Amino acid sequence: MRVSRIIAFVGTWLYATFTVATVVTDQSAIVNGQTFDFVIAGAGLAGLTVANKLSAQNYSTLVIEAGPDGSWNNAVKYAGSISYPPTFCNRNYPQYDEKGHKLPKSIHAGGCIGGSTSINGMLWYRPTRAEIDRLETLGSPGWNWDTLEPLMEAIERNIPPNEEQILQGASYDPNVHGYHGVVNTSFPELCDCTKGLSQKHSLG
Repeated sequence: MRVSRIIAFVGTWLYATFTVATVVTDQSAIVNGQTFDFVIAGAGLAGLTVANKLSAQNYSTLVIEAGPDGSWNNAVKYAGSISYPPTFCNRNYPQYDEKGHKLPKSIHAGGCIGGSTSINGMLWYRPTRAEIDRLETLGSPGWNWDTLEPLMEAIERNIPPNEEQILQGASYDPNVHGYHGVVNTSFPELCDCTKGLSQKHSLG
């Protein structure tokens, strides 16, 4: 049986996922002389999802990405950076009005492994049933809530709020979450800011 693999060029980096190990290297020679069943341009959410599905079926897959590997960066690993995404993997797209005038607002889009999912906005949400069902009415048979909602649950691995988070107001419906997927979701750890302020005042 052929070893399935995902390999992604990320600028000067080479990101490789094998069935037995994951390797990040800057040696592009690792693929010299090799052929692949599929080549995917872009290691964002869609590209890596497709590559994962293909490699699971023992197809050799090459994923090419222009940006770096940002998994080491705290701005990617920790929450709250939607307004200040890490500059090393941010493709900042300016916005224009209907007359061509540049607007002060830009759209942040990830330019690294993981794509825009690397911009952690502390959000996990789905479109409404009406929005998803509209896809089918616009000409995409099978793209409706009943077929897509189970898939959205399948990718989620939800960690329910603990007692302290619930006491602080975290609301939670266990019937609308998945628990065995690959994307971890949870409420953030609470920060007792008043404790720090009281300590500051006690010091004068």
